[in-house]
Amino acid sequence: MAKTDKDKAKDRIQASKAKNPKFHKPYIRLVPGTKTAIDQTLCKGCGEVIAALVQHERLPGHLVYAALVNYELLRIEFDNGSAHETPMCRSCAASLSDVELEDVYAADLAQFARSAEMEGQIHGPSGRA
Repeated sequence: MAKTDKDKAKDRIQASKAKNPKFHKPYIRLVPGTKTAIDQTLCKGCGEVIAALVQHERLPGHLVYAALVNYELLRIEFDNGSAHETPMCRSCAASLSDVELEDVYAADLAQFARSAEMEGQIHGPSGRA
């Protein structure tokens, strides 16, 4: 029986975790007491905060989610012409090897799986609350 895309993704994630666990630490921090409100995004490489809730410049008391000065949107291009974009800090994004690019992609696949699992817990299997 052929493996499903989900099974292939699981295999890819497990292989990456085994050889380079550095990229598989949680990199999305939620606002305390919430299940879905993002407080900070960390670089998958070094753990530095690259995006966060910050005070709005012109509206006192209002928060906005903003990319910080060290934020870089890394584009990973695949042999089949498709691409994946993911945030990292500028320093780490500039120094990744091809093997590390695969690990970064696998870390995102794992995060997507965790998010989908969380979504199912919040809204149930139908996707509605």
